[in-house]
Amino acid sequence: AWKGGAAFVGAAGSTALLAGTTAALYTLTATAATSVFTVTAVQWFFTQFGDIVVCVNGAAPTKYNIGTGVAAALGGTPPVASMATTQSNDFVFLAGNTSATSTVYWSGQNNSEQWTPGTNQSGFQLIPDDGPITGLAGGEYVLAFQAEAICVFEYVGAPIVFSRRKVVRGLGSVCHGAIAQHGRQTFFLSRRGFYKFVDGEVIPIGRNKVDRTFRSTYTTAEIENNIRCSVDPERSLVMWSMPDRLWIYNFENEKWSDVYYPGLAGISSGVTASLTLEQIAVTFPSIEDVTPALDDPIWRGGAPMLLLALTDKKLYSFGTASALEATFQLTQQEFFPGRQTHVRTMRLIGDTTSATVSVDCRARMGDLPVNVTSSDFRANGDVPVRASGRYLQPKVILAAGAAWSFAQGLETEATPGGKQ
Repeated sequence: AWKGGAAFVGAAGSTALLAGTTAALYTLTATAATSVFTVTAVQWFFTQFGDIVVCVNGAAPTKYNIGTGVAAALGGTPPVASMATTQSNDFVFLAGNTSATSTVYWSGQNNSEQWTPGTNQSGFQLIPDDGPITGLAGGEYVLAFQAEAICVFEYVGAPIVFSRRKVVRGLGSVCHGAIAQHGRQTFFLSRRGFYKFVDGEVIPIGRNKVDRTFRSTYTTAEIENNIRCSVDPERSLVMWSMPDRLWIYNFENEKWSDVYYPGLAGISSGVTASLTLEQIAVTFPSIEDVTPALDDPIWRGGAPMLLLALTDKKLYSFGTASALEATFQLTQQEFFPGRQTHVRTMRLIGDTTSATVSVDCRARMGDLPVNVTSSDFRANGDVPVRASGRYLQPKVILAAGAAWSFAQGLETEATPGGKQ
């Protein structure tokens, strides 16, 4: 079973796509999966240090060399770890030692295989309060998450090496798999919902949007054992995956959506592969047919992308296949306070030519809704909907395979009715 994966680009431009199962670490290509290291694992997480990928799985860490394609046990005396990240001053950070759950470890400077404390600035630090470490995030500084706190580790040099500040109390991450980074933004899932950490500020992103729905859908154990978080930089999306479902946040327009995807096992970062002339020739038999040109950077590979791991043991990317069915559920609203609303027609603001509009109508907020569904989508863009109620909640459904690129809202033609 797929238990985590990630993609990496080496110093010379070589790419590597790694994935782990409960029994082994694999390298993946477009046509094959090759076992490179055998080990019993529960979850796999990765961090890059130059051409070395440090792979952790709850046991002794493993390393994978992007340049040589060889995997082996990480050198030195690294601790058992289930979390890893890299700090920009050339240190690898580890946590999740089963015998020291509240301790953060870091390697020697510019040496991912130096783990003797006091040598080459390698060291460790116990966080004495707020419980076990639940996640790490790297960069200019390292964030160490606990269930109810966040600490910042900042490089200050020898002899202290890293200073620690607790910057947040009462809020942390549920687990390492629920954390992803994009630029200076660190996205995470806490017990209270979804948040992002930006330059010392913690900002709620799921409140009154998806937090309560997510918490009511899964148990803590289900989240800890299954959740994966990754960023799709091309579309400005951060995604949290659970079995058969994606929870998606657009961090540019601050909007949420979710996708039901049967067979989904998890998500992973990915990169486009570099292709040789022989591989290009398989798709383009004639050199005159090659597009884009052979000197285009696309053939060198390394462009970031997002991958979906399914239970059929294959990886997929977002492409140009037919669109899935899409549903836009608008908020319940009172068009004319204190009065009924009589809806005659709605107009979809979007570029589709086929859609279904329905309206849930209530006299009281607590009533069961009476649903009214449109039967036509006219050439002038009008959707006849004869609906009446004090509280109305419209919904737009775009059928699977429908051609569309955006849907912004509904214009409503309505008149006020009597008081209620």
